[in-house]
Amino acid sequence: MSAAATTARPESKPSSRRPTPAQISIAIGGGLALVTAASGVAGAFNTAHPDNPVSREVFWNVPDAVELAFYVALPLLFLFGGFTMANRVKNWQRGTPDDRSTNKHNVKRRMGDFRSGVYMQTLMRDRAAGLMHSLMYFGFLGLFGVTTLLEIDHQMPLNFKFLVGKTYQTHNFFGDFFGVLFVAGIVWAIVRRYVQRPYRIRIKNRPEDAVILIMFLVLGVSGFLAEGMRIAQVGRPSHEQTAFIGYPLSAAFTNTANQLGWHRAFWLTHVFSFAAFLVILPITKLRHMFTSPLNMYLKDRERPKGAMRPMPNLMETSLE
Repeated sequence: MSAAATTARPESKPSSRRPTPAQISIAIGGGLALVTAASGVAGAFNTAHPDNPVSREVFWNVPDAVELAFYVALPLLFLFGGFTMANRVKNWQRGTPDDRSTNKHNVKRRMGDFRSGVYMQTLMRDRAAGLMHSLMYFGFLGLFGVTTLLEIDHQMPLNFKFLVGKTYQTHNFFGDFFGVLFVAGIVWAIVRRYVQRPYRIRIKNRPEDAVILIMFLVLGVSGFLAEGMRIAQVGRPSHEQTAFIGYPLSAAFTNTANQLGWHRAFWLTHVFSFAAFLVILPITKLRHMFTSPLNMYLKDRERPKGAMRPMPNLMETSLE
């Protein structure tokens, strides 16, 4: 019998049941799509509005056909984002696997690194850039949270709706508060990039930077304009004064012709700008909103940045 026949074949390692990062990305996109679609279905059945006048109708002045299109398009955009990000993640997985598992010895350090990524601690070395990015980042997250609460309330049966009375007024206040932070950060970024133009930014300017900043500015400003026009149309009730940006704006719109048409135009502009955000999120530098904290979390402190692992002794290592 030949040596080749007697040589035992190495046993194949059992495949890991742990989901891959690409699968996780698709699952997140699919989960958001499913939740959004379910929200639309729930909202369609819960059409009653609270008797408490200190509240608001979510899709006020929005035609039923437009509301239906909203709940059809948004899940599709979430799916698009999940699959697009998954394709990019697959490119990252082409390298040799590395053990970056979390255990009791490194979990505390990794959570600290993750917080540094979320708070953009590396940008804080330049205080102006760090504060500017923080205004945009936390302003956007705050607006997303406020919108999410509004959508959850929209799904609730009449007896369980919670955005009424003082809670609604507090919700209004924080909506405008985070909106101000967000728009201030965007305006600051535009001035810094295209007026002050420091060398570090000037040499890295790309067309996508202008697209991102304009899209974000339209998102923030159109939200305030839609809010102000809505408040003007419902008669500027006193309980809306906690919307400290929308309420003063509403005074400028009281004599505007075709208020319903203008409100609808501002609302659609706001929605389309958010849709544009979902489209460009996985294909531009915006993805760093999510990848940077993860990159900080998974970084290896055992070796200098960019250093390769030691090569094995090729004379003593059996290689196929």
